[in-house]
Amino acid sequence: MYKYFLTLRYMLSKFLPHLSSLGVALCVFLSLTVISLFSGFLDKLETSARGLFGEIIIEAPGANGMPDYDAFIQSVTDAKTGVAEVAAAEPFIISYGMLRLKGDSTFRQYVQVAGIRLPGREKVSSFAEGLKVQRGVNAPTFNPTAKQTVAAIKAEQKIMADAILKDVPQLTKLLTAKEREEIRKDPGMAVRLFLRKELTLTAAQSRFREECYHASTLLLGARRRLAAQDRVLPMIAAAQKALDEAIANKASVTEIDDRRENLEDLQDAYEVVPDEYSVIIGSEIPSLTFPSPSGEMIRRIGPGHQMTLYVFPAGRNPSKADFSPEIRMFKITDANESGVFSIDKLFIYVPFETLQTLSYMDANPTSSVPTRARCSQIHMRVSGDGSEEHLQAVAAKVRETLAKFMQSHPGMAAAKPTVQTWRERQAQVLQPLQQQRMLAIFALILISLVAVVLIFAILYMMTVQKTREIGLLKALGASNSGVAGLFFIFGSTIGVAGSAIGVGLAYLVVTNINAVQSALGLQVFTRRTHLFNEIPNTMDWNAAIWVVGGAILAGLLGALIPALRAAWKQPVAALRYE
Repeated sequence: MYKYFLTLRYMLSKFLPHLSSLGVALCVFLSLTVISLFSGFLDKLETSARGLFGEIIIEAPGANGMPDYDAFIQSVTDAKTGVAEVAAAEPFIISYGMLRLKGDSTFRQYVQVAGIRLPGREKVSSFAEGLKVQRGVNAPTFNPTAKQTVAAIKAEQKIMADAILKDVPQLTKLLTAKEREEIRKDPGMAVRLFLRKELTLTAAQSRFREECYHASTLLLGARRRLAAQDRVLPMIAAAQKALDEAIANKASVTEIDDRRENLEDLQDAYEVVPDEYSVIIGSEIPSLTFPSPSGEMIRRIGPGHQMTLYVFPAGRNPSKADFSPEIRMFKITDANESGVFSIDKLFIYVPFETLQTLSYMDANPTSSVPTRARCSQIHMRVSGDGSEEHLQAVAAKVRETLAKFMQSHPGMAAAKPTVQTWRERQAQVLQPLQQQRMLAIFALILISLVAVVLIFAILYMMTVQKTREIGLLKALGASNSGVAGLFFIFGSTIGVAGSAIGVGLAYLVVTNINAVQSALGLQVFTRRTHLFNEIPNTMDWNAAIWVVGGAILAGLLGALIPALRAAWKQPVAALRYE
């Protein structure tokens, strides 16, 4: 019992143990903070990669793609003959293109164009979770309802209005009670007042007003276009029905041409884009957003706007003619935020069959070399625990199923598809980061040796200072092991106390690091430099267990030599020490 009493007395009455605990706390804090942030970044990157493209990816090298994809999907997901662990599978096309905005001749943005099926995509990826207009919809489509689109436009107007009221206090001071009431009912009123009132603005506020004028004009045009389409859509549907009836009744060529021309005239006059030319844009496409003076990102265009898409096809014979772009007018129906900046700034999403046609990957039985419809990749969602070992086992079964399928489908065999897990496909990105994490942990271990040395130095000094007390304890009957245990308990107490302080500080910093960054006005971590819009702020409790265990072990190791020195002291020699 005396060991615990003396340990408590030494901890409370001496400054050196406090210094030693502080050193341990600093090592624990530094280690846990770095490991948690690094692990959080890597875990979020892995989660995003897994959620974007499915857990198993089948891909054909080159641009030609692979045929018979639907037949294979049916085969691999068949309840009796397929792979039981494959919960869902969807085809995917990747191509390249360039965006041009209607009414803006200077805008050009190169993008990657993804062809996906909706609904269906949400079964193999987290795509639906990032949609803006159709957030929370179980089976999203490329054509949300007019109500959803108008609600999304109003939401964008509110974001702009809130930024104006926050960053332009000159306007806020001039608002009358009536104007404030109107703004609460219609956020667009704040934008209109900002553009109309005479204000003395800073340079940043002036640039902000110019951007708001341009964006509000586009938003207004989108709402008017939607309203016009509501009136004209029944007329277009009637014209389409008349054309279909003329074709079905085998009317004359002149009558069919007249009805087709009438339909096209209606579509052109009211700028109605067919549903198959709908596009979901990435939320971070450059130049489609602009910042407020305080840094709030505001969308310049969104649902309801139109854009021209140039698609560079590479799915057929590589002649000059085939590489000239296919040009189509698309309507923006939604926006997607995957959480990964490198994806959101490059990718736009169009209907699978539309991109298949534009990239020359559709069926072409009349060409000199007839071709079947093809896709670039097949993405799969796997049921089970999701570990890499489980995915590797499922991937092996998929390879077996694919090998059997290729025996009866030579077109698929000629494409030479490969089967990879999501981790294998992202190995070039993930492996260097994992190695960097291990290197950082190793460096922190070396730094943490300071704690061992510090505890050793302090306890050694204490054994020298307490020589007479040690002799007195032994004279009173304390055993060698009892005296050694006193210093071991003292060393472990320093480790526990320092660990508790270090873990508490690390938890506070890690969980609040985004708020700290914002409060200090720093932008050390941005989507454009670190892929994500926020610093991953999840505490790594598994690492905490190891770090705390290491800190306590450091305390025991630091106490080892002083404890042995104290235990070997002879009572007579210790009592004679001055």
